[in-house]
Amino acid sequence: MAIILGIAGISASLGMSVKPLMALLIIVLLSVYDIIAVYKTRHMIKLFKGMAKRGVALALIIPKNFSKWLGRFEIIKAKNENEFIFLGTGDLALPLFFAVSAFSLGIQFSLAIIFGAVLGFIADHLIFVTQKEKKPIPALPAIAFFSIMGYFIGFYL
Repeated sequence: MAIILGIAGISASLGMSVKPLMALLIIVLLSVYDIIAVYKTRHMIKLFKGMAKRGVALALIIPKNFSKWLGRFEIIKAKNENEFIFLGTGDLALPLFFAVSAFSLGIQFSLAIIFGAVLGFIADHLIFVTQKEKKPIPALPAIAFFSIMGYFIGFYL
């Protein structure tokens, strides 16, 4: 809960100080960084695993099975890490940051961006759970893509 509230506060505060096109550029650049950090250098994966081993995961940890939502979370270890989906704080903060920055153009832009981000989360989830061999994927590119599509749809609303 603290992570969610912190993300909301920081994203809102930063989003109010940036124009929508700058937020769009930032989310695109960080999406490229996310792809490199997960697939090329793999340092994002090492970072998450190291933090999880220490019991400090600055991420939302989402169980894959609905039954696990109602039970107690165990410490995420190598033996059961495939039972959970890790969603980094930036994957939540950046679309919110973008939506807040676009609020200056009208609420329809912010709502369309949020709707797009939700579609991006769903797309990431579908991509992840349908993999034959479960491997980490960068979540931000799909979230950013659908958020940006929402932004452009905002012009038609």
